[in-house]
Amino acid sequence: MNRIRGQFRPENAAERKALWREVADGLQFVWQVPILRAVAITAPLMNFAFTGVTFTVTLALRHHGTSTAVIGLVQATIAAGGLLGAIVAPRLQGRMRLGALATTITLAGALLFGAAAPLLPSPLVAAPIAIALLLAPAVNAALFAVTLRSAPAEMRGRVINTVVMATTALAALAPLTAGLLVQHVSGAWAVGAFAATAAAAAVLCLILPGLRHAA
Repeated sequence: MNRIRGQFRPENAAERKALWREVADGLQFVWQVPILRAVAITAPLMNFAFTGVTFTVTLALRHHGTSTAVIGLVQATIAAGGLLGAIVAPRLQGRMRLGALATTITLAGALLFGAAAPLLPSPLVAAPIAIALLLAPAVNAALFAVTLRSAPAEMRGRVINTVVMATTALAALAPLTAGLLVQHVSGAWAVGAFAATAAAAAVLCLILPGLRHAA
């Protein structure tokens, strides 16, 4: 956050509109800016995939009778990947542009989730998922910075809220999807399905001009 530069406080507060008009303005602005539109399309898929994999691991391990202590250790290992990613995020942001970060995390997620699927119900499943999370903090910070830079001062609140709502839109469905797949198919198939979702996000990162040309 300390690397984000700019004037983020409007000099004069704009006249407030009706709530639905402000929501509509935020949606319209996000859709008109290529980078924000690309984020609103791809980020929900990645959040869905990461959330789904995390829930799947817990459900699948418990379904196979793994002790709660081991499940806790697995989740702690996965979380450690995100913590380490937060430590290295400033260096990654300085060396990789947003498009490269987004493409890398989606491709890595697809490959590493695919590698994790056959490991279930072994606790070793935590390793590839933790590695996949390494880039997440850098990507999140870069996306937030781009959102701030792209929006005019008087619309930043609306634009940020719109982007946040869009990127988290599918996350609530991930636990339900994970539960249904674990119950009716298997944990491995569930992780494979989320790996396919990450692969779809990777393809979008490669073809959407907003991310392909993002600085």
